[in-house]
Amino acid sequence: EGTAPKASIAVRYEEQLFFYKCSKDRNQLEETLTFMNELVSQNNIDLSRMDAFGYSSGPGSFTGIRMGMMVAQGLSFEDPSKVFPLPCQSALALIVYEKFKINEVCVVRNAFMQGYFIGKFNFIDGVICDGSTEQLIDSNQLGKHLKGFSNIYVPLGESQLIASGLTSKIKVQEIDVNASLLLPVLEKMASGVQGFNFLTADVNYLRGDNAWSTWKS
Repeated sequence: EGTAPKASIAVRYEEQLFFYKCSKDRNQLEETLTFMNELVSQNNIDLSRMDAFGYSSGPGSFTGIRMGMMVAQGLSFEDPSKVFPLPCQSALALIVYEKFKINEVCVVRNAFMQGYFIGKFNFIDGVICDGSTEQLIDSNQLGKHLKGFSNIYVPLGESQLIASGLTSKIKVQEIDVNASLLLPVLEKMASGVQGFNFLTADVNYLRGDNAWSTWKS
């Protein structure tokens, strides 16, 4: 997971769960690779036996997305078909649904450059339904797009920034977006669980999404 301020990596191998979160803002790729090298050598992990490798495909830090993609592709070198992109807004909405069991979830992420990524998701029996939307909006339009929601969910550390763009009394709740929380989503994707196939739609969110093109121009 490279879209958060501090990257993290989670590995489940033979019923054991390993998790690491970078301690620094810089040189996170080196720190991540060092952890993986030590983990593999100290625990006799055979990467060829892994069922899947996943990375956060955005929205979020473009550098972090590229880093995650590179690590996942490198670790899965023998079988690139095991790599799964995890669109962050959809995955975050799933984490919120699993935690609170609410059928309408709104997630917001800071897009910097005076903008926000906003996702509105509808769930039926844990499956994201038609009518769910994701878009990039200007910061002065945030309140307008959140009408009808009493709660919104944001990544850890972004509540104060996002709350400053609201004029109405909407409760902003932080969710820690890290690799250990995304791991169950990846496992369900890899095993073909119904309702998770939607996550494969956007391989490179920032590069292919129309909102990113508009924002970048």
